[in-house]
Amino acid sequence: MDEKIAASLERRDSMNADRDTLSSAQIKKINDEDRGWSFRLEQVDKEIATADKNMEEMIRDVKGIQNDIGDIKSRQETLQDETEPDFKAINNMIATQKVEES
Repeated sequence: MDEKIAASLERRDSMNADRDTLSSAQIKKINDEDRGWSFRLEQVDKEIATADKNMEEMIRDVKGIQNDIGDIKSRQETLQDETEPDFKAINNMIATQKVEES
């Protein structure tokens, strides 16, 4: 009878050891998965930060382009104001010449 009890206790100890190993393996697997997800989340956070930085740079670029367009329009208006009297004078000279030729 003592042999049966000893064998039973040995099987129980073996099963408990397997359960402890399995639990440790499961815990390790869960920890590994958690580290993997943490790494992925860190990567996503970095990508979001990079995208935000790039978006801010693009907004600055667009604002700079808008300012450049405003400057060009202003310069165009200035040139138009400066050259308009010359064009009127040339048109008058052409009209006068046509009248004289007729």
